[in-house]
Amino acid sequence: MSLYHLNIGYAALLTAGGLIGFLSKGSLPSLVAGAGSGVLVAAFTHLNWPYKTLAVTVISAGLGYVMANKYQATHKFMPAGLIALMSVVVFLAQVRHWYIMNSPH
Repeated sequence: MSLYHLNIGYAALLTAGGLIGFLSKGSLPSLVAGAGSGVLVAAFTHLNWPYKTLAVTVISAGLGYVMANKYQATHKFMPAGLIALMSVVVFLAQVRHWYIMNSPH
């Protein structure tokens, strides 16, 4: 799987999760954080914006931290555990790419 496909899949997961959280529980923070982050990851990745690796690294690190804390508090895999796990995978892929390319672009 290419980094592009991983990022787009992550963006789709975030966007869908935000929409589901909003539609099922009326959670505006879920919509803003999930869909907003998903749209940003998709835009940086698909449009090949400068510093896309840096942007996706920061987003995945932030979401991974927040959702790992939520998972520890609730011990429910869905959605916090899933997003935390995927965020770690995406974060590590971005760091690897950054290392190989020697650039945050």
